[in-house]
Amino acid sequence: MRRQILYFVVLSYLLSWSVWLLPVGSAGLSIYLRHVQFSLNIPWAAVTHLLGNLGPGLAAIILTAKDDGRAGVSTLLRRLMPLRASPQWYLLGILLPIGVVWFALSIQTWPVHYRPSPDSGAHWLRVFLINSPFGPLWEEIGWRGYLLSKLQLRQKGFTSAILVGVIWGPWHLPLYMSQKGVFLALFLIFSLGLSVILAWIYNATRESLAPPVLLHAATNATTISLLGAAMATAGMQPFALVTLILLAVGLGVLLFAGSDLACTRQ
Repeated sequence: MRRQILYFVVLSYLLSWSVWLLPVGSAGLSIYLRHVQFSLNIPWAAVTHLLGNLGPGLAAIILTAKDDGRAGVSTLLRRLMPLRASPQWYLLGILLPIGVVWFALSIQTWPVHYRPSPDSGAHWLRVFLINSPFGPLWEEIGWRGYLLSKLQLRQKGFTSAILVGVIWGPWHLPLYMSQKGVFLALFLIFSLGLSVILAWIYNATRESLAPPVLLHAATNATTISLLGAAMATAGMQPFALVTLILLAVGLGVLLFAGSDLACTRQ
């Protein structure tokens, strides 16, 4: 079991970081897509960002195929079926990140109070639709579908969620190498809180991956569209407040669900 976990972590980092760290393409290169009246210009940096996100999912599929064959891969991917979970979990996945960020931005604790622009909703939807099939989908196959499930065979749900967060957070570091230390520290703490919430939802829906994918995608879209704009205006304080609120939510989940985080595989 420990060897499987070690192989997964190493392979996930290797697959993702080899894309993110190698100088591939020109800084000014982009991909232009056009269909009838719809057009989209995607910077090459964004393409490599999205492709690197496939690492954990690919690692999970490769190792599952090696150990359990085609049947094991089928079982893993069936966890993505939407009907495995009740509708309220999908509603929670959408509303929770929006509620956390909106609540933080509504508290006027910084000099300039941020108000969302009129096109924030459209931008949120674009980020959600473009990001979902890459980052959230493939990450959740790996981090929750494979790694969390393996850890929970021997560890409590909360302990397993924290361990996943410790591995998952630093995995993002090549994407934020230009950021300051304060941002990186907040991001790693943010990842721990979110990991607890994702683990609880995964366990409470009988190991369904669809609600965690939705929550992950909604979190990315909300932090980019709403929190990112607020940080451009007010610096790190909005991110710090969002992180504290998310940790409070994670603590509430722990108190509500217990140390197993609704895991039934102990």
